[in-house]
Amino acid sequence: MNYEAILKTPGMIQNLLGRLPWLGTAGTVLTAIVAVCTLFWGYKLLKFWICLAGFAIGAILGAIAGIWLKAETPVLAGTVLAAGFIFACLAFFFYKMGIFLFVAVNGYGLVSTLLQGAVGNGNTWWIIGASVAAGIIAGILAVAFVRPVVILFTAFGGGSSLAFLLCPLLGIESYAVNLIAAVVLAVMGMLWQFGATSSGRHSD
Repeated sequence: MNYEAILKTPGMIQNLLGRLPWLGTAGTVLTAIVAVCTLFWGYKLLKFWICLAGFAIGAILGAIAGIWLKAETPVLAGTVLAAGFIFACLAFFFYKMGIFLFVAVNGYGLVSTLLQGAVGNGNTWWIIGASVAAGIIAGILAVAFVRPVVILFTAFGGGSSLAFLLCPLLGIESYAVNLIAAVVLAVMGMLWQFGATSSGRHSD
């Protein structure tokens, strides 16, 4: 078993995810579109996000399994896609589990982004551990209080993604300014989502 590769897996995954938005103009535009949709229509698009979160978790687990087995690249890619598809289907058909997965992924990403921005980029185990713990707690809360928790995390997730994507493009490097922009966008997103899903126009 490739223990050295397994130990490097969290760092490899975070490095990959950190680079994906910058794979050219198309990647940047796609990231911005997803962030805006998450910010303003996170709850409305809940089933889509649930499937996406399920796919992401399955893909990561598939990648880890492939590394354990020292799989060749084609086999590894197939394992990642197959595991992602299976988890996406499970997340869709088992709604509560899907909500947990979606909010847990959102919580992990949000806390990880904020901690790395505060202390500097580094794939340290304590950041990963704190982010995973925050994601699990958020997922449990979401199962109990679907609408408010989903809106909260999609608004802050989308707002932070959009702010930390656009501010550097505008030449704004200050972490404090990025954070303020993220909070302002998140509040706007929350107000919009709560307004759009009020008066019985939503269902948990």
